[in-house]
Amino acid sequence: MERKRFGNRLAEEFNIPYEKILPFFKKEFATCVKGKADLKKEIIKYFSDWGWTDSAEALLSNWLSGTKANENILEIIDQLRENKINCYLVSDQEKYRAEYITQELNFKNRFDKCFFSCDLGFRKIERDFYSEVLKQIKVSPPEVVFWDDDEKNLNVAKGFGIQAELYVDFDDFIKKIRESFGVGL
Repeated sequence: MERKRFGNRLAEEFNIPYEKILPFFKKEFATCVKGKADLKKEIIKYFSDWGWTDSAEALLSNWLSGTKANENILEIIDQLRENKINCYLVSDQEKYRAEYITQELNFKNRFDKCFFSCDLGFRKIERDFYSEVLKQIKVSPPEVVFWDDDEKNLNVAKGFGIQAELYVDFDDFIKKIRESFGVGL
């Protein structure tokens, strides 16, 4: 997915000081991402401090509108799946964005399955996240190649025995996919 971090967009587009936004993402949002709280209920606590006068739905709509699929990567996913290579999305998301990604971006049909932290109750920084995913897809850790743009997540996955690759850019990604899978992409 291609996106600008929502906290940054919120600060820029609505002229809200980032230091007023950060506490939400440090506390309540982290709980929402683990599926333990509802984003719409948690975020309204900050509206007066942010000067937000519209609804939670309007804020969420603005947030989701910044989420776009990276079509180049999705084309690679399609080719891998055509070659009988299972592809899964794993992501730290709260429930509304997870639903948007699966339904509106149609990832439910582009991946074999989507795994979100809000459904699993764990974030990618936690070993239990990978344990649950592996249990559901019924494979051993060395059979999985996991891509992420965050070294911390990669280190947790590697510690679990998963092959982990840092996503730097599309050219590097496609080169490593060709090397790993020998697929003529």
